[in-house]
Amino acid sequence: MKTRTKVIIAIGSNRNQEENVLKAHEHLSCMFRNCLFGPRMWTEPIGLENSDKFLNQVMLGETICSKKSVLAALRSVEQRCGRRIRGPYRKVDVPLDLDLLLYGDEKLHESEWERDYIQSSISYLEEKDAKRDRKYLR
Repeated sequence: MKTRTKVIIAIGSNRNQEENVLKAHEHLSCMFRNCLFGPRMWTEPIGLENSDKFLNQVMLGETICSKKSVLAALRSVEQRCGRRIRGPYRKVDVPLDLDLLLYGDEKLHESEWERDYIQSSISYLEEKDAKRDRKYLR
């Protein structure tokens, strides 16, 4: 049996926000095991001019896939939801952004860990995960 690796993924969208975050939720629930999703939060765009607000959410889950495979799968979901890799609007028009924040013990996107919504979402998910684990021990 393969070892499961803990992952934390940040979800964000500034176009068709509700629809695209829901699509991400559906895709991620199929891709990862034991998924928990934090609350959805609206945030102002950081470093983007003429951008709509972002709807954000954080997911905690487990995978047996390599980090490289997880990253490739996240890019594929982004592109299926309309994310452009090139072009003048790729940083302003963000239908879906999926960032791998944690893979096992490895933290990625260090600057994102400082954002309030990330910190509060991770705290929420850790508490929810701990309660879930206790339920299985009874």
